[in-house]
Amino acid sequence: MNWLNELHLEYNSREDLVNIFGVILYTDANPYVKKVLSDENFWKALDIISGLKWVIFSIKPKKGYYSYPESSHVMMSFMSMHPTYREPKENEAILKEFNISSTKDIPLLLCFTQDKDGEILKSTLKIEDDFVDSAYNSLRKNIKVVTDAVDGILDENRKNSLGVYGAVNAAIDSHKFWERVKKGIIFYEWIKKFKP
Repeated sequence: MNWLNELHLEYNSREDLVNIFGVILYTDANPYVKKVLSDENFWKALDIISGLKWVIFSIKPKKGYYSYPESSHVMMSFMSMHPTYREPKENEAILKEFNISSTKDIPLLLCFTQDKDGEILKSTLKIEDDFVDSAYNSLRKNIKVVTDAVDGILDENRKNSLGVYGAVNAAIDSHKFWERVKKGIIFYEWIKKFKP
């Protein structure tokens, strides 16, 4: 049994919790997310927003890096080489458990549950990391999206993994859609400024 199954079994046995869990993934390359998560006041505020029905953890994998493949034909291969992203060995377990291809796309809030066959069902929300305020606001918004979905789940459905995942995933997809629409409107307004 792996650590994820143990975690799922431990918290899933609690009747007061909905069968969905959150993991905030970030690296040392995300200093503002790191600062928000290490600040007691920010953490308490996020804990209040998440409520009492679902649990959020944070995991800090090692940051991957880009490197060029080794070649004996230095001049010829230099012109045709493309750097590849490499993951540290320490990240293998996390990437495998959550079926994530790399740490390139973090920081993110990953929400997951397990179906009856032990398969991980996951949905992700990107976390902004431009400033402390943007990191906190992004975490706050993302956690609120999931909390609102969780609050809408009836007590008798709390342990229905597929139903819980469906509700949370639909809320996340809707949130992502409206965020894209907002960005499109902002871009349209910006373009209108140049139109005579």
